[in-house]
Amino acid sequence: TEIYTLSLHDALPIWVSGVGNRIVANKLSFYEEGISGDGQGNLYLGNECSGGIVAIVISGQGDLIEGNTCGGSRTWGFDITGTAETIVGNQADGNGKVGISVAGTHNQIRNNEATNNTMFDLEDGNGVCGENSWKLNAFTTANLPCIN
Repeated sequence: TEIYTLSLHDALPIWVSGVGNRIVANKLSFYEEGISGDGQGNLYLGNECSGGIVAIVISGQGDLIEGNTCGGSRTWGFDITGTAETIVGNQADGNGKVGISVAGTHNQIRNNEATNNTMFDLEDGNGVCGENSWKLNAFTTANLPCIN
């Protein structure tokens, strides 16, 4: 297991691949993609992303994405396309398109807060929420009625 803890301004993005990595307490601003990952069983905990194009992009499997804050990106705060991800206790405010977007399946999305995002605060790309579970999230706008 590798542990990355960085504090960066005008940062190059953090790219994560592999299994069981911990990406913890990083602060990034003004990036193309703040944190990107495609591994399995990785932990993304307590990171802060602001500015930039896309804050956090995850396409892995079985990752934990918890306690991250993403605001002010030009597009998505969180863009999650993986499967069996747990997205909990994150905050996405004031992003240019969507606060938290989930397109994968079998994901657990709960106890997140998303407000003041331009298109939607929460978005499920499966059309009918597929096999994703949306529970106890605080938001104003969503693209589907199955999101709560």
